[in-house]
Amino acid sequence: MPAAWRFAFAAPALLILVACPTVRTPQLHEAANVPRPSPHPLKVHLRSGELLVLSRWTDMPGDSALWGTGRRYDARRRSSVAFAGVMPRDSIALLETASHRTVAPAGSVILGTYTVLAGAVTIACLADPKGCFGSCP
Repeated sequence: MPAAWRFAFAAPALLILVACPTVRTPQLHEAANVPRPSPHPLKVHLRSGELLVLSRWTDMPGDSALWGTGRRYDARRRSSVAFAGVMPRDSIALLETASHRTVAPAGSVILGTYTVLAGAVTIACLADPKGCFGSCP
């Protein structure tokens, strides 16, 4: 079997394995509803325009504040300093978390497979035009 044909059969299989992207879906929460800790970071949008991206956080007792560790960004989203401390709840505009899931887009897989197969046929016909089109004009 020629190398082009082996590639034509192996490429779609590889494409199917790679074509399953991870989709990030952001979820917004009010300051009063602090989500439970998860492996994904918590983005705390402050009323001043600053942003805290917390890797660890805990809701303080009495619903007065949020404690966490992470990174602080200014209003222009430039990283300023590492953050570890308490953030009063009245200075929080909203909280953002994200859920991640892997999806299998059938359309992308079919289109990718067709493209690879059409490319393999094109290469084979360029290498041997008489094999594809015959000798008559």
